[in-house]
Amino acid sequence: MQPKMNQALNKSYFSGKEFSIFLEDVEQDTPGKETSLNEFYPKMIAAFSRSNPVQMEEVLQSVMQVLLEGQFNPDEAKMKLIRLLQKISDYGVRCGISKKHMKECSDKTMAQILSCSFIADSRNYFMGFFYSIIRIFNETNTDKEYTFKIPVSEYIETHYMENIRLGNLSSLMGFSEGHFTRVFREEFGMTFVHYLTECRIAHSKELLLRTSIPIEQIAYRVGINSYSYFCTCFKRLCNISPGEFRKKYSTRHQNFEMKNQKNE
Repeated sequence: MQPKMNQALNKSYFSGKEFSIFLEDVEQDTPGKETSLNEFYPKMIAAFSRSNPVQMEEVLQSVMQVLLEGQFNPDEAKMKLIRLLQKISDYGVRCGISKKHMKECSDKTMAQILSCSFIADSRNYFMGFFYSIIRIFNETNTDKEYTFKIPVSEYIETHYMENIRLGNLSSLMGFSEGHFTRVFREEFGMTFVHYLTECRIAHSKELLLRTSIPIEQIAYRVGINSYSYFCTCFKRLCNISPGEFRKKYSTRHQNFEMKNQKNE
């Protein structure tokens, strides 16, 4: 499968013409297409936290597949990769890597991506970036907040609306379910289920305030497939029902937004 993938990746995807472009001047993604590669970010930083090149290769292969199937033009594809690179760079700084070192590594990879002719080349450049950052990580004393808490919280924040399975997440982090459960409680001060529920309810509150979507649909949108269970969880965490919350706070929220707009 790998040779066939490489052949597809190198099949005149990029025009072969070098170009330089300022990220600020790039037009937004074409409406109707997938707007970002952000869904791959949690998996990538999990690979960084584990110093796992095999895992990183697997994620990059999925990224390349999405770019190929999306039929993005070269400029769009490169900008998507660079935005993903920037997010990882921010993570590196949060982990204690100096901004200077992080900028040197990311600027080099960014220039390589912008000037490459084939999408497979960008995958190789990303792997070079990976090895550079891992080398710096090994020279830096990173604590469990960066090697566990940030990757896990980012994954949950990205996928909270899906049916997240504990087994899949623990596997992503390279732990058994039992060990993952223990470490999760140590780092977050609560169980995985409790944290995931809090995340979903927090997002449901945003939808209740900012939209007129029916409450039952909101429950499904945040990953809770039972309306009654959603209401139970919401009331337990907020001491008020979803309907009462919307009625009580949505008008206040709208007035606050209107006041801010007037001040601007």
